[in-house]
Amino acid sequence: ETELKVLYSKPSCFLFLGKPGVGKTSLARRLAEEWKCILINSTDILLENIERQTEIGLKSLEILLRGEAVPDEMVLKMIEDKVNSPEVAHHGYVMDDFPCMSEDLLSIQDQLELIKSWKLKPDFVINLRIPEKDIERRRLNQKTDPFTSLIYTKEAYAPEKPIPHPPAEKTDAEKGDETVDEGADDVEEDESSMTVDEDRISEAPHDVIRRLVRRSEDMPQQVEEHLAKYRNNILRCLEDYMGDHDQQYLLELDGNLTTNTLF
Repeated sequence: ETELKVLYSKPSCFLFLGKPGVGKTSLARRLAEEWKCILINSTDILLENIERQTEIGLKSLEILLRGEAVPDEMVLKMIEDKVNSPEVAHHGYVMDDFPCMSEDLLSIQDQLELIKSWKLKPDFVINLRIPEKDIERRRLNQKTDPFTSLIYTKEAYAPEKPIPHPPAEKTDAEKGDETVDEGADDVEEDESSMTVDEDRISEAPHDVIRRLVRRSEDMPQQVEEHLAKYRNNILRCLEDYMGDHDQQYLLELDGNLTTNTLF
């Protein structure tokens, strides 16, 4: 009976919100892996349908090969199909990149109403908060790897190096009292060379750094337009949605922190 309860109980579903470029996708992907949920975002869902050669995936591929953007209507259809899929009914989902900034098909308010109408509604809403000046600086400095589409912040491709300070000279008395053990010095040096600097674990490899490029959407004008649209058209709707959500299941996190720190 307990096993049947678990099988028929609603799986946990998560919805990520926040300014464009705040890091929703990175955190959503990590949460989906840890929680064993299905990650749903427009890019992944499109690639999945193309790889599986579904009817809508093949149509999308034709459109992309013509150099055109896949219509919002088709992307929304893929998202809804995934939300209603048996795997999501079993594992739950982590929703990223929806509601989307484009209002060509549905307004932000209509997108939120659509989410409310789903059989599997979000249980947890995670809002990544960050001051506008901070996200603007981050986006203007970030670059992408054209081979993998991974995005690297400036801290990853151009970390600040600590300035080495020369050791202070020892007095004659200190030199006289010092007992030198060459073998011990060698061991100590070897041990220190194996120490990992945790602040630099995410530093990009040199071969990746050489091929990094800046995306068109991270150019100053685009960043300014995206943030203005979020501030003027989207933020109020999201605030109302979060205000109506059960506050026990609303998490507001600092978007300036790394994914590892937030986890």
